[in-house]
Amino acid sequence: MDPIVDNRNLRTRTSRSLAVSPQHPIDPYPRNRAGIVRGYVGKKVTLSTVDFHYLVGRLRALGDDDVLIVDVGQQTVRLPRRSLAMIQDADPALAEYVK
Repeated sequence: MDPIVDNRNLRTRTSRSLAVSPQHPIDPYPRNRAGIVRGYVGKKVTLSTVDFHYLVGRLRALGDDDVLIVDVGQQTVRLPRRSLAMIQDADPALAEYVK
């Protein structure tokens, strides 16, 4: 079962009156899974964090300590994966920044 699906309102076959509790907690940030993040290694990406910060840079690696290593201009930024809300490809013409 997909953990990002909200299945709290589903009902069982035998009893139509009882709701089925979710088997997995709903993942509020499904785009920060390690498998998805590894697909962006080496690419220019736009990242947003759970505390509403943004950065654009080249994702260098996902470290063994579960930290994203991103090159932003002349600096290197280390971001814990649990702080990542969204990751996507960045436009190549977009300036690299941290906000």
